[in-house]
Amino acid sequence: MRRNRRVIQTRAYGIGLPLVLVILVIISLLSLSVISVLTARQNLRNEQASQAAYQAKCEVENQAESWVQEKNQLLLDSPDNQPEELTEEFEINSRRSLVVTLTKTLQDGNYYYDVTGWTTVTKEDTEEQTLQGM
Repeated sequence: MRRNRRVIQTRAYGIGLPLVLVILVIISLLSLSVISVLTARQNLRNEQASQAAYQAKCEVENQAESWVQEKNQLLLDSPDNQPEELTEEFEINSRRSLVVTLTKTLQDGNYYYDVTGWTTVTKEDTEEQTLQGM
């Protein structure tokens, strides 16, 4: 009789602990896979947003370069009627813009506009930043 009691106690204990461990391993692997998929999705969204922002910046820079060439051509055609300094702002998106500044210079008997400023400006509400920082 004693022998039967020991066998029953050993079998019950031997099956329960490995089953609990297997369930914990499955739950942890499932959790890690879900986290991995969510992270990959977010990385993809961030990359797409970054590409769109870069594309917008490149397009605005191309517009600014064509503007500089246009102003230089106008300066070559009639140098007396053109101002000494020009500034133009090109909007990249609602928060950023490119500001280009040109200065009239004389080289080899001809007037040219030199690019003296090519700056990306971020427009943000300073009050919101101050309140968020508090």
